[in-house]
Amino acid sequence: MTNKDTHYTLIFIGRTGTGKSSLCNGISGSNKFVESDSGKSETSEPQSAESIHFGVRVTVVDTPGIMDTSVNSDEAKSKSLREMYQAISLCPASGKRAIILVLKYSDRFTDENRKCIYIAEKIFGEDFLGKCCIILFTHGDLFDTNNKKVKITFEEWCRREQGELKTLFRKCKNRILLFRKNDEDLEMNEKQIESLLEMTDTLDESYTNEKFEVAKRKHKRLRLESILPTLLTNYTKRLNSIQGEIEKRLYQDQTMEELLAFKVEANKIDHDLSVEDDGVFYEAGESSLFHEPKSRAEQILDQIQNRLLNKLNLLLTIPLDKMKRETENCKNIQEVDKLEENSNNLFKSFLKYGLVIGEDNISIDFESNVINLQNDDLRRFQNVIEMINKLKETLIEKRKKLILDQRKKEMRSKLKSHGIDLNSISDTDFGVDTPTKIKKEISELHETLKKSESMKSLLEEAEELEQKATEKIQKCKKNKIIMILDVASTVTLGAAGALSGFASASASGIAKGISRAAVAGAVRVGIERIRRT
Repeated sequence: MTNKDTHYTLIFIGRTGTGKSSLCNGISGSNKFVESDSGKSETSEPQSAESIHFGVRVTVVDTPGIMDTSVNSDEAKSKSLREMYQAISLCPASGKRAIILVLKYSDRFTDENRKCIYIAEKIFGEDFLGKCCIILFTHGDLFDTNNKKVKITFEEWCRREQGELKTLFRKCKNRILLFRKNDEDLEMNEKQIESLLEMTDTLDESYTNEKFEVAKRKHKRLRLESILPTLLTNYTKRLNSIQGEIEKRLYQDQTMEELLAFKVEANKIDHDLSVEDDGVFYEAGESSLFHEPKSRAEQILDQIQNRLLNKLNLLLTIPLDKMKRETENCKNIQEVDKLEENSNNLFKSFLKYGLVIGEDNISIDFESNVINLQNDDLRRFQNVIEMINKLKETLIEKRKKLILDQRKKEMRSKLKSHGIDLNSISDTDFGVDTPTKIKKEISELHETLKKSESMKSLLEEAEELEQKATEKIQKCKKNKIIMILDVASTVTLGAAGALSGFASASASGIAKGISRAAVAGAVRVGIERIRRT
């Protein structure tokens, strides 16, 4: 024998009672595999053994019977697939792999055979018969006995077969062997093994790890198909339950916590469906087995997400509108400061939902994004951004107005205070220092008011006070002059009396010409002129 590979792995599959375990014992030269001629499988899980033939390693893997008659059809599918996982995991990573479909000569091709082939195709792929499978008939001694008289060869017998066996042979490209059991005839056993290895070399493809991965997916597909009605019923109940709760509260004011609880449940259903569907084999373009419940779960999630976004929008717009109205009615700066603080706290409170509300935009904090917000969702908050900007503008304008009002109030208060101070100056006062000081301060206020467009309403009042202060100053100056003249008049009259007395005493000619009445009259005329001016 000329070996193309240094390691062969033979995976034996077939119905229970076909003689797989006996074949594995014969090839491996061991008694590791439990043999049974009954309809019940003696092999409970895959087993493997290795031996040397013709200088190469040969690993045989025995599997429990596909379509084990001790379990029903659906259980058999699932059981066979699980066991085939184990069987393939026993295969060495390198070398040539062949799948040996074991049939018992003289057995009729029954419905169980059909199911066995069907499951094998689901496990190993629809093309496994043509690419990596060999059909091996056991009980070759029965063939010899049955065909002793007609002297027909096994190859001729295969060519004469009709019906489903013929179709099966054609699919397998006529890679068919007949094994006889004779523990005493070692030479015959070696020749049978040699023919098996040589036929393995003719396979179109080895059963690769990639095929194994596809097999796993097909395994899961078959397992799901066997329990799919029950799974779909359970998922429908779960989806109906959450849909019913959502619709029952359609017109109620739901809290964020309630909506998030719905989302958690819907996400769990969606996740469970994804786990069920993960790794399942599908033909190109084929829909998922869970297409309908997954579509419903996604619709429910979209519905919940829309409600969450609407709720978030309301939780922002309602207080923003209220804050804007409250800002417009603020009576002092402290109230504005408090509202600004409240708005900042409001924005911070939405960080727990994944919303970052800045001065000019809204973004997503993906670390705290419990709602699973997407960038496209931010378009739903454009009205919120506009309201935030309006609130900000209102706060700024209100703050300016209140500051201006406060300054006006302070200015008006100062003007009023100066007016009171001016009024407190008596019409008989003659001191100019106080009204001069008041006028200076009023003038400074006047200059300040002229520089501010918003303060011009106080200009007229300031100008009036400034004029009043000027008049007070002038009045005080006049009073001072009058006082001086009054004093002078008194002094003059006193002097006139003294002169008169002196004139009488001295009989001076000049003193005689001056009379006391004339002097007093002149003084009074002078004072009156000052008053009129």
